[in-house]
This record gives sequence, C-alpha cells and structure tokens, in this order.
Amino acid sequence: MAGGDGFYFDLAEPRCWPAAELLPRALPTLPFRPVRAAALGIAVEPAEPELWERCRELGLLTPRPPRQPAQAVEEAVLAAVYAASIGKGIAFALAAFRQAFAAGRDLASWDNVVIVGAACEIHPRALAAGARSPATGKRLEENEQRARSAGVEMLPAALVEGRLVEGLEEVVALAGQGVVG
Repeated sequence: MAGGDGFYFDLAEPRCWPAAELLPRALPTLPFRPVRAAALGIAVEPAEPELWERCRELGLLTPRPPRQPAQAVEEAVLAAVYAASIGKGIAFALAAFRQAFAAGRDLASWDNVVIVGAACEIHPRALAAGARSPATGKRLEENEQRARSAGVEMLPAALVEGRLVEGLEEVVALAGQGVVG
C-alpha cells in the first residue's frame, strides 16, 4: 500500500463508526489514521436518526449515542494515534467508537479513554504518556497532512492504492457491505 493509504477518521464523527467497523473485514491491512476534523476544515455533523437506523441495518451494536455530541476529544484522538503506533490502532478505534456510540460515553472524559485503552490491553500510564508524547502529536499532524495531500474533504474517508473514497455510504460500499446511494 502507498504511504498515504489509510482510513481517515475523527472519533467525534459518528459517521466514522460504521465505516470503522466494516473496513477491517474487507481491508484488514489498511492502516487506521486518526485525524481531527477541525484541522482539516471539516465540521463534525450531529447524528441524525437515519444514521442510527443505518447502523442497525449494517448489524452494528445498538446505537446509544452520548447525551451531548462530542466536542473536545483531542486527548482521545492522540490516544488513538499512540495506539496505532504500537499496533493497536484498529482495536483502539473500534473500542472508542463503541464506547462513544453504543455505550453513550463521552470521549472527552479521560476516564472513558482509559476504559478504551484497557479494552486493548494498554496500561493507563502508558496510554497517558503515549498520548502526551510530542512524537504522538507529530504523528497526528502527519496523518492530517496525508489527508490534506489526498484531498480529503469529508469523513469518513479511505485512501486505497491512490483512490480516495469519502462519505459513509461510499466507504461502506468499498467495504463490500452496501451500495453507493
């Protein structure tokens, strides 16, 4: 795979959850590249009831979104970048999305991020140190630069062998689970 290939997602964007669940089944070696939507000039949209219905259609856990839409999940995104750097990126992202959108937990709370890390067998102190490391911040910026270079304008997005696919239905279709609508 090319150096910029990957699945680009923000943990605060609910449309990224179903894509994150489906892509590893179809493309198990596709790297997960956490980004901050705001850093790419992308607004995180609140979930509409249709999104939760689509999640049910795709066979995901019963959606139970947080009471408040995620706002500041910067530490959670940095923890996801750290997890990816130690080979646990997909597991961490899936656990984080499930905590946020199936368990209704706010990823702006570090305690909830620690729960995600524990599900991936990442020690809380290692997770905290890794998330706060300057090297992790640099990796996050590199992910965002890769996304910009690829032309990412909406999330979720996947770049596979130089082909950019954006938006939930398009990424679901890429994963072989649906038809582009």
